[in-house]
Amino acid sequence: MAFSLLYPDSPDPRSHAAHLALYLQGWAEGLNIDRIIIEFEALDRLCKELLHPDFPHVDGVDGASPFKKVANFFIWCVHHKPVLSPIPAETIGHEMNRLPNHQNVFFAYHFATACLENATLQRKDGTVIKLKNRIRISHHSLCDLIDTFGTVIPYQHFKPVCLLFEQMAYKANPEAPYQEVY
Repeated sequence: MAFSLLYPDSPDPRSHAAHLALYLQGWAEGLNIDRIIIEFEALDRLCKELLHPDFPHVDGVDGASPFKKVANFFIWCVHHKPVLSPIPAETIGHEMNRLPNHQNVFFAYHFATACLENATLQRKDGTVIKLKNRIRISHHSLCDLIDTFGTVIPYQHFKPVCLLFEQMAYKANPEAPYQEVY
């Protein structure tokens, strides 16, 4: 998936929100969810945050790694809670369904991992590495992720979420990490 859906060239948040809403609908259909309720004002706020010029990286969004880009999306999506309807327990299990804000964490996780699949990393030495494998975690780990990040403070959680996605991507793509020295 192209990062252009997260960080489009067009500065129009309404158009951006409409594209994300279509993706959300497709995601829900993929889970066999017949009806999903989206708060468009929350989706609009999310898109405005993504288009905001002070991306939390010194080189801005253009110089940020894929991990920083998805972490930024993840925290703002979870924070703004655009998906109002819970995912049915029949689809995700009662344990996950009972967790607050599970639908937004689950969606943000799904979207982030879709973006990271086939993303490229540009190393300072000029090496380009492709993340060929999609991140996959257990149901138990997803429950823990939802429980941990169901409520986020964006500026406090950006770096930890970035590190989490980076490490999950490296686990899925063992040829991708930097050399371990510590």
